[in-house]
Amino acid sequence: MSRAITFLGIFQVVCLVIGHFALGMILKLHGYPNAYPGAQWSPLALFLRTHGALLLVIPGLWTFFAVVLARRNRGLFSEKFAMLAGVAISIALILSFLYAAAFPYGRALPILRSTTP
Repeated sequence: MSRAITFLGIFQVVCLVIGHFALGMILKLHGYPNAYPGAQWSPLALFLRTHGALLLVIPGLWTFFAVVLARRNRGLFSEKFAMLAGVAISIALILSFLYAAAFPYGRALPILRSTTP
């Protein structure tokens, strides 16, 4: 197994674990699960916080397929493709946790009531 594949797989796991704990802290600072009335939690933030541990399957699957592609090393499906996919997965994981931490909730729009009787 390539050393780069190992480091990138470990990096993905570390990003997931740190992102999960950091998002949990951000949500707790904002009053999760009992926020102020009118706040609606972001579906992405809720998904990442409640089911974030399931995302640990992604680095495992990527590592498996990267090793298989590194051994085959034919045409488009080669170690370079696996590394590019691994970097793209890492960036997507980091950006999703950063976005969820930056925008954990939104305000519900007030219902406009008519002033006429």
